[in-house]
Amino acid sequence: MKRLLLFSIVGLTIFASCKEKDETISDAMINDGETIHMLYGESQQLDLNLYPKYVESLVEWRSSAADIVSVDPVGTITALKVGEATITATTTNKDFAPSILVVVTAIGTEKIEVSPLEIEVGKSGKLKITVSPNDASYKNALVYKSTDATVAKVGEDGEVQAISVGECQIEVASPDGVKAVCNVEVKPIKVTNINLKISAEKGISVKKGESYTVEVDVVPSNATNKNITWTTSDASVATVANGVVTGVAAGTAIITVKSEGDGKFSKSFTVTVTE
Repeated sequence: MKRLLLFSIVGLTIFASCKEKDETISDAMINDGETIHMLYGESQQLDLNLYPKYVESLVEWRSSAADIVSVDPVGTITALKVGEATITATTTNKDFAPSILVVVTAIGTEKIEVSPLEIEVGKSGKLKITVSPNDASYKNALVYKSTDATVAKVGEDGEVQAISVGECQIEVASPDGVKAVCNVEVKPIKVTNINLKISAEKGISVKKGESYTVEVDVVPSNATNKNITWTTSDASVATVANGVVTGVAAGTAIITVKSEGDGKFSKSFTVTVTE
């Protein structure tokens, strides 16, 4: 009976000791407390170590220079530019606010090379860029500028949009001061064909003094210069102006339509004029 009573007392003592475990934070540290060295653009997760180990606490993360090193609500830091920042983790009861120094450095840009670009008006193309060394920190943070946005515009990602026929230059610069320039030539969209809306083999027939309008399609429809010229082989038989063929006297003549932009494409047909 005495042994049973003694066991009960000891059990109650142990239970009471567990219930009364101290939940107060006695110390706190971020990672191992040593300065963190990062390269521009890198991210990493910070660990907040609380002592005793079983203690839990809500934490508020803060950066002394958020433009250099940002920190999110769960302690993930990102290096935004070269410099230093102190990251602080404040516990719920405000008793502990450990901090850690983060130093951001960068692998400098040595050289930027950009290939010339030829592009048709209305289209877009990506600049071909080589940055040395290959692991340069600012390789993906280049800044672009066009010398003439009326000819070609350039976006933040280096995508060039051709606006009008002409030439300009695109300047490519890294945040650490290395620059390069490339030439951009915006070319017209050329005519690739002319289609007559009549049979060129059969031609047309008109009476003297009457007219016939011949329609054509310039291919492609978005060609830069869609102007065409009309000519007749014998104006005493038939004349032509803007596709309107007029009979002058009995006989035959050859009507030709030619693209004005490059002059490479033309179509001809015969007109027969009757009394």
